[in-house]
Amino acid sequence: MPMVTDQSKTIHYDVHKMPDIHFVKIYIDELNGIQVTASPSRALPKIEKFLHKKKEWIHERWCSLHDDLYVIDELEMKEGQRIPYLGRLYKLHISTTDKDQPDFAFNKGSFHFTYPEEMEKEAVIDHMKRLMNQWLKEKAGVKFNELHSASIAVEEDLHRLGGVGEEQVHLNWRMIQRSKPEIKNIIKQLENRETC
Repeated sequence: MPMVTDQSKTIHYDVHKMPDIHFVKIYIDELNGIQVTASPSRALPKIEKFLHKKKEWIHERWCSLHDDLYVIDELEMKEGQRIPYLGRLYKLHISTTDKDQPDFAFNKGSFHFTYPEEMEKEAVIDHMKRLMNQWLKEKAGVKFNELHSASIAVEEDLHRLGGVGEEQVHLNWRMIQRSKPEIKNIIKQLENRETC
């Protein structure tokens, strides 16, 4: 599986060599992610170098197509923000605690983030996002398999909604933010190897 990686992003892409293409062309399939067409004579390292130059554009374009999956990246240290989970929005409560470590949990229909009072604001925000993402990834592993009879594996955000392997379907963990019917529909589209 070819990928372009830097410190913060990993972009999966598929290369399609076509004899009538004389340049590298990038297009974004909303379901399967980044698709690249190139001449059969174009070497993979040259294609990858071109994609490295375009990775910011690719990331921005992908995020604009699926902006609902990236709202959690924009959360701030603000009480009452809403976090999407299985198609619904749940309120986030933030408070200090006398415990040594920050904690993120879902309880009684809302999310709760607690942190030590002496922790710096930057560190608090980083911990909140990291713990929230970890919680959502763990839930994705459970909930995705409850939605379908096929084996579903949770994958990192590779700038695609998912893919189909030999024995299982792979879904981007961020899909846990969408509703169950939407997730089921994406699984069906992936199994049918559809494109968008």
